[in-house]
Amino acid sequence: MSKRLQIIIFIVICLSGIVYAIFQRKQLEKNYLVSEGEIKNVEYTSKSTDYFVSYTFPEKEGTSKSSLPYVRFKDIVFLRTLLEGKKLFVVYQKDNRENNKMLFLGSDYKKYSITPSKEQQKIIQSIDSLFENK
Repeated sequence: MSKRLQIIIFIVICLSGIVYAIFQRKQLEKNYLVSEGEIKNVEYTSKSTDYFVSYTFPEKEGTSKSSLPYVRFKDIVFLRTLLEGKKLFVVYQKDNRENNKMLFLGSDYKKYSITPSKEQQKIIQSIDSLFENK
């Protein structure tokens, strides 16, 4: 197989992955249900540009993960203290519960027209403040 063909195959595979990810996100945005999830863990790996938040919600067995954009590494301690054991809303695709997302930011709640509780609002404001001070 020629080098050129290998590059073309690689590009096609990458583009297919991107298109699939966009499709999944659009499916979630137009066909979702809402649940409340409990945060189990917040982690950061040096290979990533995001924090990863592990959580569970009643409609799906096992643990799910959502990402939160990386701000500063020292914020991992703050985020763990703020989030672990807390509950925030999760949106998930009606026909595919694997396609889900925990809502962390005020803009997420506006996008899905969800009103957080007062306790959740305090958490959301704290997370939003990290991005304001970036």
